[in-house]
Amino acid sequence: MGLVSCIMKDDIVVSVIVPIYNVENVLHKCVESICCQTYKNLEILLIDDGSTDKSAAVCDAYARKDGRITVHHLKNAGVAHARNYALDHFSGEYCVFVDSDDFVEATYVEKLLYAVQSAGLLLGTCHSVDYDYAENVPEYNVGKGIMQVISLEQYRYISSYVHVVCWAAIYHKSLVSGIRFRADLKVGEDTLFFANVLKKAGKVVDLSEFLYFHVHYTESLSQGAYDNKKYTEVLAWKNVCELFQDQNKEFYDSCKAALAIRCYRGIKRALISNVLEQDYYDDMLKTARQNWRHVFRPEILWKDKILYLWICAFPKMFGTCYRIWRHEK
Repeated sequence: MGLVSCIMKDDIVVSVIVPIYNVENVLHKCVESICCQTYKNLEILLIDDGSTDKSAAVCDAYARKDGRITVHHLKNAGVAHARNYALDHFSGEYCVFVDSDDFVEATYVEKLLYAVQSAGLLLGTCHSVDYDYAENVPEYNVGKGIMQVISLEQYRYISSYVHVVCWAAIYHKSLVSGIRFRADLKVGEDTLFFANVLKKAGKVVDLSEFLYFHVHYTESLSQGAYDNKKYTEVLAWKNVCELFQDQNKEFYDSCKAALAIRCYRGIKRALISNVLEQDYYDDMLKTARQNWRHVFRPEILWKDKILYLWICAFPKMFGTCYRIWRHEK
C-alpha cells in the first residue's frame, strides 16, 4: 500500500455504507471498486432499499464471496431511511458513503483515512469527478492531492473545496452520533447532513484529489425534469442558512449565496421542464429576490450575476427568452 500505509495504522475498521435501489446494471462496478480498495480493513454494508430488480440478488452474491460484506434487505422507504439504518448499525471507527450507481478510486478509503489521522481530525473530504457511461470518458489521473485544514470560521460555501454531499468524505463515529438524514428532503438531504456534521466537527481536512466518480444519467433523482422533489434542495439550503446564522458574516454570506444560486439554477430548470408546482416556483423566485446581494461575489461569473438580476426583475420576459434559446440550442 506504499508510504501512506507505513505511516497509518491498518487495524482501524472503516465502514462503507452503500444504499441500493434498482441499480442491477451498474451495481457490479460500484461494489467491485469497494472490494478492491487498497485499505482492506473494511466493513461493507449493502443496504437494499426494497429493490424490485435483481439488485438484491447481486448483493447476496457478493456477500457469499467477500466476508466483509453484510446485506440488509429493507422495505422501500427512500435513500435517507437506508442511510439512517446503516448509521444505526455500522460498527467501524469511521464510515464513508458510496452511492450504488457511483464508484470510487482504489485508494479512496486509504487516502481519506490517512488525511484525518495525519491532521488529527474527525472529518475529511476529497473531490469527485462527474462520469457519464454514455460517453467515452478517458481514464482519469487522480494525481497527488494537497491536504488543507479548514476551520468552521474559514469555511466558505462558494469555494473550490466546498462539500455539499455525504459521499467523498470520511466521518468518525462520534461525529455522526445523533445526526441523521431527513427523509422529507428528496434532494439536498445529504447537503444538510454534511452541514450538521461540519458544525459539530468545527474543522475539516480537505484532500484535493479526485477519488470519487459520480455518475450522471437522466433517470437519477438529481438529474432530469425539475419537479417538486427536486425543489426540496431549496428547503435544504434554507436549513443550512439557519444552521449557520450564528457564524461570522463572511461564512453566513457564503451560505446565502449558495442558497441564491440554487434558486437561480432551479428556476432555469423549472422553466424548461414546466412540471414544478407554481407555489414552489414562486417561493424560489421570492427567495432569489431576497438574496440578490449575495451573488455579487468574485467566485460567481458575471454572466450568472446578470442573468440572476434579469430573473429577479423581469421573470416572465426571462422565461420567454430562455425557453426560445433552449429550444434553438
